[in-house]
Parts: sequence; structure tokens; C-alpha cells
Amino acid sequence: MSSARDPHPGEPPQLGWHELQAQLDTLRGNVEQMLRENPDTTAVYGKFADMAGAILSRASPDQFESVNSELGAILRDLQLTGDSMD
Repeated sequence: MSSARDPHPGEPPQLGWHELQAQLDTLRGNVEQMLRENPDTTAVYGKFADMAGAILSRASPDQFESVNSELGAILRDLQLTGDSMD
């Protein structure tokens, strides 16, 4: 008797690149709006981390680095990295 079981039960399904890119674009817009409403970057960064984690959890191993790179770009573009650009 064989049974087809989900090897990773409870994990969200992986998405294609276009769906991930759409979620990344939405994340960028949400973070921009949060920064306009509340300039406390510490609070915004915590929310960003939660949302980014959800997106990363839906990336395949082949997509992980690309998604992570896009997340880094969002942080840099919105000046949330803490890196000095001077």
C-alpha cells in the first residue's frame, strides 16, 4: 500500500517567479506607505521582516537567492538597511 504524502505538510505552496515578483512589489508599496504614516523605521522594519519571511517561505530553493536579493534592494532603496551610504 502506497500513499502520496506531502513531504512538507503545513508549509505554504511555492509560487512562480511572477507571483513572487507581484508580492515583492506589493511589499515595497506597503512599506513605502508605512514609512509615510510612521517614520519610526524600527517598527516598519519589524513589519517588513514578517512580510518578507512570508514571501521567502513561498520561494523555491532555486528562487530563494533572487527573492532575498530583491528584498535587500527594497531595504536599500527605502533606506532601512542601517548601512551608511556616505
